[in-house]
Amino acid sequence: MPDRRPSAVRLFAALSATVAPDRPARASLRALADAAVTADRAGVDALVLRGSDPAGRPTVEPVGVLADVAARTVALGLVAEVSPASCVPDHLARELATLDLVSEGRAGLLLDDAGTPDAEAYLAAVRQSFEGTPEQQPVVLTSWSPSAADWHVAVEDSGAPLPRLTPVTLPPTPSARPEESAEDSAGLLEKLVRTERPHGLLLDFPAGPASLEIFARVTLPLLRERGVLPPRAERVRRTLRGRLGLTRRTDRATAVR
Repeated sequence: MPDRRPSAVRLFAALSATVAPDRPARASLRALADAAVTADRAGVDALVLRGSDPAGRPTVEPVGVLADVAARTVALGLVAEVSPASCVPDHLARELATLDLVSEGRAGLLLDDAGTPDAEAYLAAVRQSFEGTPEQQPVVLTSWSPSAADWHVAVEDSGAPLPRLTPVTLPPTPSARPEESAEDSAGLLEKLVRTERPHGLLLDFPAGPASLEIFARVTLPLLRERGVLPPRAERVRRTLRGRLGLTRRTDRATAVR
């Protein structure tokens, strides 16, 4: 029988850092930042920003965009998805250290293809570029695929796997009938949370920022009203590491060698 108690599931929202070719880049980035602010106010735990677009549209570099988002948000974790082929390790470490500084400890890295030897060596090189203990470094999440039909994202801290994030792709939300679409998404997520009791959800919004806006404004309150998720907690400025219940960080800024 499904557990009817509210679940303290972590919510990570994933967007692509897409720049629409038919309008100014600043308009696309403003829409993304606005959606991040709405997600922050609604109690989403973190935003994962991807440097690739599922439809092949142009994108911009995620870490730089997240640094801008950091100035407009309070509690939202800021996670950049990176492929080992896209950035040299020491440069990425410096970018993440800067993001961690301006966001007061909310930076994170989602590394693609983490099960491959090349990715493991890349991650080791990134970690080596940071100064201090692992507790003073941005959180690293790694994706891996035990099978084609069942994969997840595991949060890692000092190499030890911790609670998983289960990926869910949410369908596009038509602006003409957002309430109906939000009901469908709420039903899907309610069934998943009550039956599988996941540690966290990695919610992918391939349709872009507008879908995340509607999820935060309509779907998430529905899930709280139904008792699927606990009431929204007061927004407090916390590190991403603290939000995930990992080892406490010191207050000093992340640095790179």
